[in-house]
Amino acid sequence: MNSIKRVFISISVFAVLLLACISFSAAEDIRVASSMIDFSTVQVIPEPVEPGQDVTVKVNLQNRDSLDANDVKAVPRVTFPLQLKGQELNWFSSFNLCAQCARENTYYLLIDTRAESGTYPLIFEITKGATKMTKTIYIKVQGAPDVVLLTSGNEPIVVEPKQQFKVDMVVKNIGTGIARNLKIVSKSTEFITSGSNTQFIEELSPGQSANISAYFTGNEDLEPNVYNFPVVLEYKDAVGDAKSYESSIGVTLKNKAELSVKNVKTRPDYVSAGDKYEVSLRVENTGSGSAKNTIVKIATSNKEEITQYIGQLKKDEDSNIVSSFVAKGDSMAKSSITMLNINIEYDDDTGHQVLREQLAVEVHPNTNYLLYIVYGCVSVIAVILFLLYIFHVRRKEKMENQFEEVVEYGLADEFVKSHKAGWNHAQFSDFVKELRHKRFNIDPDRLMRYLEKVRVEQKPKK
Repeated sequence: MNSIKRVFISISVFAVLLLACISFSAAEDIRVASSMIDFSTVQVIPEPVEPGQDVTVKVNLQNRDSLDANDVKAVPRVTFPLQLKGQELNWFSSFNLCAQCARENTYYLLIDTRAESGTYPLIFEITKGATKMTKTIYIKVQGAPDVVLLTSGNEPIVVEPKQQFKVDMVVKNIGTGIARNLKIVSKSTEFITSGSNTQFIEELSPGQSANISAYFTGNEDLEPNVYNFPVVLEYKDAVGDAKSYESSIGVTLKNKAELSVKNVKTRPDYVSAGDKYEVSLRVENTGSGSAKNTIVKIATSNKEEITQYIGQLKKDEDSNIVSSFVAKGDSMAKSSITMLNINIEYDDDTGHQVLREQLAVEVHPNTNYLLYIVYGCVSVIAVILFLLYIFHVRRKEKMENQFEEVVEYGLADEFVKSHKAGWNHAQFSDFVKELRHKRFNIDPDRLMRYLEKVRVEQKPKK
């Protein structure tokens, strides 16, 4: 009995000890599950960051509990415009964080070049076993505009004193931020902007270009030379900070001749077809340079052309031209217009130049031409009548000769005898055809009269 009691007591003590151990273990598990992880941002460099640049984000994880934290992960959710390039520690895989311990990790990210200025979230998902929480870091992106000013085209700008010229320019934002309130200001004292000396552009986004045109005039006392005059591009970035870009415009100043045609006249004032008339004009040079190798060509719509060589015309010089033409009319009944095309070719410092002018000349009908036409028609008719008369006389003589041959050869007598002094119209027609077949071209009426005469003569008398 005592032995049974001792066994029961021993089992009871063992059960109490086992229950105590189980309870202690359960209590320890609860504390591990409730330990807290603290997440904080150490630094973001640079801040703000420009589109297309790298940004470094350093974060801190700290276990503020008295027990270890197991199976810890910290995974960033990267969305546009952020791109993850790498990290110093691999927090995508789980790790343990001892009690009151802390860890730091550095993430390397790239900002997309298409990003607009603004604040973008970088969200971290932190897990410890089945426990999850999220923390957000805000990354400020701010583009910096970089605006340049270029002149359009590759050809040099050739200008002359006192004359306005246009410069086409391209304003391009090659930076990463928006440029606002752009102003192009001329800083030259030698070339003055025509009108306002400031050109405005309200806004220019990254990668965007704008075309503008500015008009300038060179001072009249400038000497021919190559000049570069400054222009300044002023603008503001997204936060209102002032920026500027200085450029220059290159021009070549050359003297240029300016020819014009004055006092174009025709003499006489009334021009008739067939008349000779003169064209006079004056060529003036009102430009700033000399005109060399000056040639004046006057061509009419009737294919007449006259060329006169003037040579050199200096500044403020002129030359008179006189040319003669013969008027040609298109109609004998009404007036017509002859166009005179006046071309002046010359060379100056800027190259080969051509000046074109036109003059209309009214050509009236020439009344003498009508008389000539009448005389001509009468003469032609007279000649035709004379030829017809000669033809008629010769034909008549030929028929007379052939008739005499018919009579002489006795062909008519034989016809009468063969029909015994009687024949009908059909027989007579056959006889005429027979003679013509033998190339006797005679008058049928005369032949008829002759045959009647022969018939009467051959008829027997009673």
